[in-house]
Amino acid sequence: MENNARRTEREFRPRLEIGGVRDIDFVNRYRVNRTTAQELVELLGQDLARSERGGKTISPETKILVSLRFLAKGAFYSELADTHGISRSSVSRTVHNFVESVNNNLDNIRYIL
Repeated sequence: MENNARRTEREFRPRLEIGGVRDIDFVNRYRVNRTTAQELVELLGQDLARSERGGKTISPETKILVSLRFLAKGAFYSELADTHGISRSSVSRTVHNFVESVNNNLDNIRYIL
């Protein structure tokens, strides 16, 4: 009974951030420069800042990086999840929410899901 009462603390993988990648690697990975990514955080960050169910909240910055990587490379959700320290289901929700946010907030860009 005592073993059931004790729960192990969840471990979260480290997350990649905009400042954590060299400039040349950043452009190769995301197909935009760091300044453009920061501008997207400013424009879409509040819209993407919605809280996730349970677990550790994913920052708007991470959501934007995950989505840019998916759109730039068409990577598998599992690869994106491993690279950015989130789950595959979170990658799916993140990409969908990012595209929705871009369509709602940026007049000159439209994505179709």
